[in-house]
Amino acid sequence: MTMGLHRNPLRFQKLSRFWAEMRRRLWATIQELDLQSSMDGGMPPTIDLAEYDCDPPSNYDDADLIESMTEDPPPKDPGILTRSSFQVLLSRSLPVRVLIAELVNRLSFTISYDEALRLSEELMQSLHDALELFPSDESLSHIPGVENPAFTKSYFIFLIRRHLLALHRPFCLSVMRTPKFSYSRKICLDSALNILSLLEPPLGDGAEAQPHPHLGHLTGGMFREELFHAAIMVCVEIALQADEYSRSKSMLPGQSSVLSFLNDMAESQQAVMVRAVEDTIRIFGSRIAPGGQGCKPYLFLSLTLASAKARLKGEDSFRTMDQAGTNVIRDCHLLMSGVPWADVRKRDGNSAKESSISTPALTAGTPLDLPFDPISFVPSSMEDISPLDFETLFDMTDYGASGVWNNDFFSGF
Repeated sequence: MTMGLHRNPLRFQKLSRFWAEMRRRLWATIQELDLQSSMDGGMPPTIDLAEYDCDPPSNYDDADLIESMTEDPPPKDPGILTRSSFQVLLSRSLPVRVLIAELVNRLSFTISYDEALRLSEELMQSLHDALELFPSDESLSHIPGVENPAFTKSYFIFLIRRHLLALHRPFCLSVMRTPKFSYSRKICLDSALNILSLLEPPLGDGAEAQPHPHLGHLTGGMFREELFHAAIMVCVEIALQADEYSRSKSMLPGQSSVLSFLNDMAESQQAVMVRAVEDTIRIFGSRIAPGGQGCKPYLFLSLTLASAKARLKGEDSFRTMDQAGTNVIRDCHLLMSGVPWADVRKRDGNSAKESSISTPALTAGTPLDLPFDPISFVPSSMEDISPLDFETLFDMTDYGASGVWNNDFFSGF
């Protein structure tokens, strides 16, 4: 702002058209970095929307911008994908995302549910518009003049879903006290699964497959933290479903056909959720540094998933967590001792490949009161846990920014 980048470039009469557009792009980048830093640190953004008048960048192709030009080139249609489309799309959704960051990072959470739904609808519309702009996944690697459009699309989805999670998570964690927040529960699950799906490998194989950077390859920063919170959110949903199934058993005594139908409906969804968390755990484990950086999220997420799966099966969650904790601590010790991740997984007997689960049989033998443990977010604990505590329950300070500089990370560019 000291350089005046926040001011409208047209105010500077001696500024060429080329450098005016460069200033717009720079200011849009500064705004986005400030917003993401505020989300990372749990603080309101430092740039007020009313304190600048620099307009957003236009949808130009880089080839259309020449330093000696005297007139602005005609911008591309908003429906045409260019190398600046990503920044243009982010700029359109910036005001609502900044407002969400201000509201959720305040000292007291006072946003009304109606206001949250309005902001959510605006974000969903931005996401819908962007997905219409990008072609299908099969043709993402064949867009002339646009480098790595698959990563551009994934990164945009990640940023929008990140703000949707931050907006709806406090309401979702209060759903047992206030059932009207069920829509937030759905949005949180959808957003969490969407974020975790970004860890899947790109489509295509052989020489035709373009290398795409993997969000999970980052050792620190917002990618790993948001992936962690998304996986925890999925575990919350699994725990909530386990409690609901036990309740439905008590409410429908003797109606085994109805209960069997409910089990069949839930089984495939629960398998997807468990598999998504297990894949995230494997990626977290593979990124543990020899110095121990990255052990905490690997440990906490493994224990949380073990507890959630035990609740689904009606088993003792304490015993399951004890066994899972022993295995995770052994894994961390081996990794810190220099044992490769592939060898650690072999020592575990390929247990991470178990993705099929059985839903709790809703019979007379299923316990109604599942035990409480301090790791999982179960309904019985909702009265004691504030939704605003969710971001600080697990400390991420063992991550270092230097972990980004891995030899294999930039090989994807």
